[in-house]
Amino acid sequence: MIRRRIARVLRVGLCIGLLLTVVVAAMPTVSAQAAPPGVAAAAAPAPAPVANAPGAGDADTAPPKFVEELLPQLLGLFVVATVLESALALLFQWRLYREFFNGRAVKTLVMLAAGYAVVRGFDYDVFARVAEHASGHAGSSKAFSQFLSACVLAGGSAAIYELFKALGLRPPADPEKDKPKPDESKAWVSVKVVRKNAQGEIKLHLVPVAAPDAGKDAVPTALAATVGGPRSVLQRVLGTFIADPMRFPNYGGWTVDAGTLYEIYATDERAVPFIVYRGKFAGRAIVDFVATF
Repeated sequence: MIRRRIARVLRVGLCIGLLLTVVVAAMPTVSAQAAPPGVAAAAAPAPAPVANAPGAGDADTAPPKFVEELLPQLLGLFVVATVLESALALLFQWRLYREFFNGRAVKTLVMLAAGYAVVRGFDYDVFARVAEHASGHAGSSKAFSQFLSACVLAGGSAAIYELFKALGLRPPADPEKDKPKPDESKAWVSVKVVRKNAQGEIKLHLVPVAAPDAGKDAVPTALAATVGGPRSVLQRVLGTFIADPMRFPNYGGWTVDAGTLYEIYATDERAVPFIVYRGKFAGRAIVDFVATF
């Protein structure tokens, strides 16, 4: 049932893309037929250059003619990529998916697989079409070009938006940007707990320290990163794609204020604190603690 809905959505996207292709391709023909036969068309005043439009006011920066001819293909590609993102948004926002998987790492694989399924299922090898148009030589769709087309679709509407700008064309829309990275005043922190002698539920505490202790905080520190012990390739792969229930947060990092003195400790049902770290963090630090408790 879900596959039928996804296929239906993709068909609608392809139809919209083909409709845009026909409309854009027909625009020059309609303009040429607008003048009555036998009457010379009056010279229309040149349209005023649009502010911030690519190539406005500078003929040297105008995109090549063959790039403008690719506009219908790129418009259709933008529509298909946007529809594909919308179809998979439900999966990426699903609580079960976020509970068990690292959202960004697994999302790349899912988008790539879905893009390849669209390319094969709908014979939509856009990379082969663009390469054939740009080179002027007839070619055929092969596994490598299909893989590249899947990568383009997996990049989503944001990647195609950047492609429009790189080619000097006006993008059809401005997609939502990713959240900005923490600035110099923030840092990312995570804590992974390895259970050894802990009893019952383990609780993690992150407490800002208002007044430094002369004995504990004699030397001010600003931790920038941590380097863990050796891990096998399998452990690194699983740690990248699978959310860890013994890690807080289970993937990614918790944002804290750089330069603020913190004390991070863990407690179990005995309420005996186990100090993980006490100190400050450097700006834009990415710190992963591993505590055996």
